[in-house]
Amino acid sequence: RDRDPRGGGAVARIRGGGAGAGRRGRCAAGAPSRAAPVERRLTNGDPGWLIRTGFRRKLLEVLFDGEPRADESIASASKRFFTDIEAERKLLVVPADAAPAGRLETHYTSDALGDIQVSRKGEATFFDFGEWQSEVASRVNPDGTVSFITIAPGIAGLELVLGTGEDQVLIMRDAQHEYVFEAI
Repeated sequence: RDRDPRGGGAVARIRGGGAGAGRRGRCAAGAPSRAAPVERRLTNGDPGWLIRTGFRRKLLEVLFDGEPRADESIASASKRFFTDIEAERKLLVVPADAAPAGRLETHYTSDALGDIQVSRKGEATFFDFGEWQSEVASRVNPDGTVSFITIAPGIAGLELVLGTGEDQVLIMRDAQHEYVFEAI
């Protein structure tokens, strides 16, 4: 319970939410003295985060007669999101290009992240991470390296770069780390 900043009684605030493959959810409820907005969102798709900021903006527009900007903002963000996806997909080769996929070993391991089993079903190449697996696409990067990108719904976009040295490695990077999977 919090105190209502406008001098009313206590305000109960409840927050919760979660995310998983193919869904996003967030729920918040509050009971201020004059307006009792209850916000509940559940999106059935990965780009559901696009509406979060727009929803808040729209709520403020409705409650406080704000300048109408939310609808245009959501439409613009959605268009940009799908335009970016379309441009990225044009760079991918699905199924993964046979030449770089043929250089992959069948088993890789990382001390930090565990194992990857590489398999082929027909022309498709799959990475099996133990708990889940995905078909991968390939992409030639501007520096000449080759990336394999997961394309399964809910986990699409995980990129692993094939090493260029003698040792066969797959490299996964995030904003702060570089994880090396070594062939075994």
